Amino acid sequence: MNIPEKEMIHCHEGVRPFDRTHKGIKGVISLNIRTGPIERKCRFKVKDMNSGFQLLLGRPWINATRAVASTLHQKLK
Repeated sequence: MNIPEKEMIHCHEGVRPFDRTHKGIKGVISLNIRTGPIERKCRFKVKDMNSGFQLLLGRPWINATRAVASTLHQKLK
């Protein structure tokens, strides 16, 4: 996304991928996310590892935007 590392907040948190290992992160950044007419500031953990996902939006974001997740259709409504 071409965001300079100096804009990230350093932290010691990590993520636990599906293989149950523990991976460190590069930092945390807050970005505005627009979904239809709704725009919210979201906090993201920036990682440097291979993943099948580029972005994960968790339950707090889904609930705050009143979205409905469909795993069958891989979409949000």
